[in-house]
Amino acid sequence: MKIRFMFFWVLLCGMGIRCAAYNLRQINNRDGLSNSSVTCLLQDDERFLWIGTYDGLNMYDSREIHVYKPDMDDENSLSSNVIRGLVETEGRYLWVSTKGGLNKLSQRTNAIEERYDHFGGDIYMAKDSRDGLYVLGKSGVLSFYSKARKGFIGCPIHGGTAPGGLSGMLIDSRDTIWVNHRGVLERYTARHTGTDGFSVRRQADFKHPHPVEYMFRHKERIILVDAVGGIWCVSPQGVRFVKALGGLIRRNGEIGAALFDGEDLLVGFKTNGLVRLDASRDYEPEKIDIDCGVFSLWKDERQDIIWIGTDGQGIYAWTKDGYAFNNIP
Repeated sequence: MKIRFMFFWVLLCGMGIRCAAYNLRQINNRDGLSNSSVTCLLQDDERFLWIGTYDGLNMYDSREIHVYKPDMDDENSLSSNVIRGLVETEGRYLWVSTKGGLNKLSQRTNAIEERYDHFGGDIYMAKDSRDGLYVLGKSGVLSFYSKARKGFIGCPIHGGTAPGGLSGMLIDSRDTIWVNHRGVLERYTARHTGTDGFSVRRQADFKHPHPVEYMFRHKERIILVDAVGGIWCVSPQGVRFVKALGGLIRRNGEIGAALFDGEDLLVGFKTNGLVRLDASRDYEPEKIDIDCGVFSLWKDERQDIIWIGTDGQGIYAWTKDGYAFNNIP
């Protein structure tokens, strides 16, 4: 079978079809992952990989996988087994958004120190440059976590942001809060006074010719995908058009994640795999050999590894060459 596969690979390259020089290493439930549908990924300050799934939270320490699940007899456990989002603050707390609410996990004690079940599971969360945590619910209330109060302070955002029209939130490298409300990118600045004072001021909306359907942040850059399939990059240097991919998006469906790998761009589709846009070839799309949906992506900058969270096949470590692949911990 391997000989036949290699022959087919050489044949494709000889026919002029783009052949990617990369390696994929898979980790799934056979390796101890609690579930092979991976909703979110995060690599913490200690370089441990946290993996949120539809059935539990996993921590991969390069040797084995540790699983966290709800325990009815333990109030210091997760509020649900369905994990929806992860944010690290202060290098020692992991905020875990679940179907049942928000949990503050101490990475030192491996215990849930605080739970906020009133948020439910339908929220967006992000942190600013000072590790301040913000949570936006579908009600249109933006909440900020107060370390002094050990609780959240809520502040309604612009009155025009009605419940049901929110589809995303992020905080850029300048601490501006971006909210996607019915395709319009509203921008806000948070102001803090003392331990309890918190207010939000609306800035000018981001101007774009079409409604924005998706937005993702990767380091200092924001990736936007609009309703006609245009992909744009917003950075401190300005706004740059990347590629028109309307046809590709219509064929592949909803986007689950996107990030930059150097100047290349990786786009994961929730039901139809992963595409790399090659910057050296005018962002020509190149299909990565993953035959399932992709929910999440994370870049390990130190080892030049892309972690890929899939719908049903666990996670993949994607590397560009054999040397990096052989040195995955």
